[in-house]
Amino acid sequence: MVLDILQLILFILPAYVANAVPVLLGGGAYLDLGKNWNDGGRIFGDGKTIRGFISGVVAGMLVGIVIAFYLP
Repeated sequence: MVLDILQLILFILPAYVANAVPVLLGGGAYLDLGKNWNDGGRIFGDGKTIRGFISGVVAGMLVGIVIAFYLP
């Protein structure tokens, strides 16, 4: 039972990290480059930035690689 829970945590850990890192490292230019819909709303919303997107993808990949390397 405990082993199953640990496996589940390790399975979902890259997604947790990928969603948390942009909060810490985000900011800068908007992901939609300032484009708006016809109603004036941003395409991806106000909180999506290029730096946040890239940092989330890289952090999630690094955590996944580390987990795969140590627990094949």
